Amino acid sequence: MQSVVWSARSVRLFIGFLGLTVPLALWLGRYVFEGKGLEDSISAYYYSPSVRPLFVALIVALGVMLVYYQYKTADNLVSLAAGLAAVGVALFPTLPDPPFDPWQNSVSLAHYIFAAVFFISLAVIVLCLFTRTKSTKTPLAVPFEQTRTSLANASGRLKWARVEGALRPPAGRYPQGPASAGSAAATGGANTMTKNKQRRNLIYDLCGAVIVLCLVLIALRGLFHIAVPLPFHHEAFWLESIALWAFGAAWIVKGELIPGLKG
Repeated sequence: MQSVVWSARSVRLFIGFLGLTVPLALWLGRYVFEGKGLEDSISAYYYSPSVRPLFVALIVALGVMLVYYQYKTADNLVSLAAGLAAVGVALFPTLPDPPFDPWQNSVSLAHYIFAAVFFISLAVIVLCLFTRTKSTKTPLAVPFEQTRTSLANASGRLKWARVEGALRPPAGRYPQGPASAGSAAATGGANTMTKNKQRRNLIYDLCGAVIVLCLVLIALRGLFHIAVPLPFHHEAFWLESIALWAFGAAWIVKGELIPGLKG
């Protein structure tokens, strides 16, 4: 049993470090081998002659590890979707510089679909799955209740009491806070949440919110061509990188690498 737990922890840490490494490795590789700066997006590194193998290897490795990850039913399904989408991102490249033909347009459309599924899956994993307690690790049959709980927790931290009350699932079914003395006695303490778990959930909420915000900004600029003023150039690259770093940080925390957040 111990080896299974260690395996899941090891995979989490590997996924987390890959998420943190991808943007930096691509930027550094292109700078070292080509003497050039940033590309417009992470996907654009596919067309960098010296970095293309590294881009494909890192993204496919991330996808394979997400597919390999095994925990609960919901985690397995969502990580499978994220992993397959990551492999699709690597194998179906984005549009090259003009001119390009209709076939490349079709391939690029598949790339954008895979990328959207990938980032949405990352947000679901961090916001809806990592935030559960032992008493809420239920099958994927109740994703809406889990999502409501995550949103209610975030609203509570923002002091939005009415929003939190409206979102909170029925008491006792998805307990998320420390139980009262009476309820703890009735349940044997099974529904309590430790202080460290609350801290981890706060990190998951923040990381998930960053992923969602980056995804929204990417969609506004890339799909709807809405100008969103940002304090940096190569906007897509930085937004994708920030989302991957938030994703990686959440998996590092989930992998119990930080001693002060265990338990």
